[in-house]
Amino acid sequence: MNTPLANTWQPDQIPDVPPPVTDAAQESTKRNPLSIRTIGEILAMTFDDSDLILPNGYLAAGERTAICGMGGVGKSRLTMQLALCCRVGRDFFGWQTRGCALRWLFLQTENSCRRLQADIQRMLRDFTTAERETIMAGIFFHTLEDDDDGFLYLDCQNRERIADAIAQTQADIVVYDPLRDFGTDDLNSDKHMTDTLREIGRLTRRGNPKRVPVIIHHAGTGKAGIQKTTGFDRSSFGRNSKVLFGWVRAQINVSPARPDDNTLLIIGSGKCSNAAEFEPFAVRLDPETMLYQVVPDFDLDEWRDSLETAQSSDHKLTVDALLALLPASGSISKSTVIERLRDKGIGEKKVRAFIGATIAPRGPVHEWRIRRSGKRNDIHLSREPQSDGER
Repeated sequence: MNTPLANTWQPDQIPDVPPPVTDAAQESTKRNPLSIRTIGEILAMTFDDSDLILPNGYLAAGERTAICGMGGVGKSRLTMQLALCCRVGRDFFGWQTRGCALRWLFLQTENSCRRLQADIQRMLRDFTTAERETIMAGIFFHTLEDDDDGFLYLDCQNRERIADAIAQTQADIVVYDPLRDFGTDDLNSDKHMTDTLREIGRLTRRGNPKRVPVIIHHAGTGKAGIQKTTGFDRSSFGRNSKVLFGWVRAQINVSPARPDDNTLLIIGSGKCSNAAEFEPFAVRLDPETMLYQVVPDFDLDEWRDSLETAQSSDHKLTVDALLALLPASGSISKSTVIERLRDKGIGEKKVRAFIGATIAPRGPVHEWRIRRSGKRNDIHLSREPQSDGER
């Protein structure tokens, strides 16, 4: 059985970390040639089923998984429960788990040590003493204690900080929570989303091609966003989902079942490249253990019907609706305005065209740019004219 960690983890107890690889060194390293196989070679391949950490295909060694949901819905807690179950071989929502020896590292920027402690203490109540020791020996959290702990955007220094943390904890599964805080730039841009995911893949697999990145990502809010949890639009549930959806091998969608209750959730499949997708189901949070349990008698048809009612008038795209998003003085990022209107179920192409038609002198909205050194301009919107600035 694994030995429990001491109360205070000392990095010098971990094997030496290899020296950091600089950007210049990475660029100068010649990439391996493309892997090409004949049909005969592919048919002759054998695979180890133990690589399927979740045998239903939603978590596999060397592959990529995303868990998407609106802010505050419980994505982090769900993923923590998954890690606990995998460490001790318990079922997760009725799904078999494997990989008791795998070590988990949560890189997170949203939960304080107090919140983590409160959740973990209650979660561990549901496990035996031996199971707790196994859990504590193999799950690690990046905590928010220093000024720089909350800023993990993937610049050169943070890439090496993350690589060091992965090496020191000897993690097999690395959770990035939430993806927004690891972005190389604006994740609404396909290019920057692609750059961010590519860098996460490189960091995660450095030294271990079977290491798994698990991405926790925000989804659209409001009724229009929740409607995408299941059905034809399930692949577009996450924000800028087309890039993320193409990158991951599996995606799990999480949304609230009720407008004023985040303890009752709908779990849906966004994608599974390894196996058949699961049917959506509901789970409820137990406040005593902070663990989720399946609600077998939940009426999914009734839930879907409740979402198909007509959208309220405040979701229509009007000049007044646009102006309501702009501050009385100063300005707001154009990408933020677009994101908020998308959350109301209005397509991005339509939003951009509408904003373009309201820009002065044709309309009451003013557009201006903040020049950023070494980066593209940051476009802002305001009610009054502003001077182009620099930062």
